[in-house]
Amino acid sequence: MIELKRMTENEAINICDWQYEGEFKVYNFPKWDEAVEKGYGITKDNKRNLEFLSIYSGSQLIGYGRISLNNNQIVLGIGIKPELCSKGYGNKAFKLLIEKARTKSSKENIVLLVRSFNERAIKCYKNNNFIIINKFQYEMHGESVSFTKMLYVNR
Repeated sequence: MIELKRMTENEAINICDWQYEGEFKVYNFPKWDEAVEKGYGITKDNKRNLEFLSIYSGSQLIGYGRISLNNNQIVLGIGIKPELCSKGYGNKAFKLLIEKARTKSSKENIVLLVRSFNERAIKCYKNNNFIIINKFQYEMHGESVSFTKMLYVNR
């Protein structure tokens, strides 16, 4: 059974140790001390308590979710533990994240941003009633990165 829980600092520290491989390494957090120094939201108690959720399957931490409000839109984010990617956990967890977001507000649009190369995530999002509304380039660390913006449509 997959469930969402309020994220603790220890869970956040654990998540900062996860290491994705290949092109997915762009999703790696820095190690905890560096993440704190750089001011990552996951390291700040108030931000973590308001926006971040731990995702569990039984007693195992399998991922994290983020639900934030930005420009009158609810913005979702999700990360699955690297060795558990492509095993079906993301789809189940994402459904719960959408439900949780919908309980926060029924009037704001629910959106997400995903790197355009991440086809497995885009497929998951499409399977959960998200549509592509925009693609754009963003300058990050001196290079142009392609993103896809998606919108939840309640069918």
